[in-house]
Amino acid sequence: NELVNPTELQKVKNKTESLMAFEDISIANRANSLATYELLGDADLMNKELAMYQAVTEEQIQKEPVFTYLVSNIGESLDVNRFGIPENDLTEMVSLFNQFKGAKASFKSGNFARCKIQPIDAFDPKIHWSVDRWWTKDERIELGVEDKSVVMTHDELKEKVADTTKMLTDLLSISKQPAESTRALTVGEIFDLSKRTNSSQFTKEFVNRHKGTIPVYSASKSPSEVGYGYVEDNLSGIKYFENILTWNIDGSVGKAFYRTGRFTLSEKVIPLILRAEWDGVLDHDFLKYALEKKAVELGFGFSNKAGKSRIKDMVIEVPVDKSGNCDLKRQRVIADRYKKIDKIKSQLNDNLDEFIKAEIEFQEPLQ
Repeated sequence: NELVNPTELQKVKNKTESLMAFEDISIANRANSLATYELLGDADLMNKELAMYQAVTEEQIQKEPVFTYLVSNIGESLDVNRFGIPENDLTEMVSLFNQFKGAKASFKSGNFARCKIQPIDAFDPKIHWSVDRWWTKDERIELGVEDKSVVMTHDELKEKVADTTKMLTDLLSISKQPAESTRALTVGEIFDLSKRTNSSQFTKEFVNRHKGTIPVYSASKSPSEVGYGYVEDNLSGIKYFENILTWNIDGSVGKAFYRTGRFTLSEKVIPLILRAEWDGVLDHDFLKYALEKKAVELGFGFSNKAGKSRIKDMVIEVPVDKSGNCDLKRQRVIADRYKKIDKIKSQLNDNLDEFIKAEIEFQEPLQ
């Protein structure tokens, strides 16, 4: 093996130092690095990493095999919200890597399909160091890393296009809303915003120490996702709720859900408790969609939070009858229209996903 060119080695060191410095700008990245090294057995390696790279000389040629592992899930949702999820490949990866460190020459990955040990000679720095090429297409499909290809015939494609066209036509029809009289009510007038959610001390760790049967909802985009798990009932200092709307002030900001039964909330979700005078007058499904529509109009999002002070003066236009009273029947009609729109959008998304993943089978023209 030839020695590494000193100039090329220094370029790599400089690039590595720049990348590490850029990553360390973010507190979140530094926390993730610290957690990774703690999993590997020595958190202090974070402070020694750069020095270890800088100490490499051109005489050092790697002869030991390389540990590779395909990671799909890291215990968090792979988006800006970083919600906790039960799926986590890092635990197995770290365990196997620690075993590998102790016996690099003899370690075998065995039945662990996500792990493969490759000889250093298999890597060509002039081409690439991408490790996922060591897994075949069938292996990646089996692991859920890659979707199985679906062949769509000409007739199936034609049927799917017709189905999608009908959905779009229905969407246009539903979205037509006749002009109607309304009454302007602020969020503060509709809901008692003095009711607080739980504090920042109500963490996942706390929930895990007091496991029970009461769902703890976090600021998810799904009404059924129980992001914090289940906690004991009637704990001192913990606030519980029943049959009310909730509002995400962080995470999936601006999402409102009507939740039934007994539950509790993380600090990122606030309760919207309907004032007594509106009970039986305002429909909770109508309010959900009206609130979410306003959130979009006002640009609420991950970098533009929607706490109580930001929403209390937010105006909801409630349809009224000829006498000027809130029209409950009309509210329910509007809410039903929004539900149908959501259903069509979901179906369109599924159709688009099928189009993207499918391999279209060409139909040979008749001779």
